[in-house]
Amino acid sequence: LSGIDAMSVGRAAGRRGAGRARKEDPVPAAAGVRLEAVIGDTVTAGQPLATLFTDTADAIGGAEEALAGAFTFGAGAASTSRVIDVIGG
Repeated sequence: LSGIDAMSVGRAAGRRGAGRARKEDPVPAAAGVRLEAVIGDTVTAGQPLATLFTDTADAIGGAEEALAGAFTFGAGAASTSRVIDVIGG
């Protein structure tokens, strides 16, 4: 696994009901996305890369499509550094 698009993962979580539109809205604790693989992992065809959660029946649709392009794959080891840049260091 060479890349994960955080925006796509966030959209998928939002379509499952995670987050809120206004600060007054409740935050559903059961909605979200759990990544089953991380950048640098070796994955095989058919292996689950993420698990989607929701407790709202009408939040089912759209999340799978949001995740469809979230993952990129490439040969060789990917960089697994979590540091993008150091400011003022």
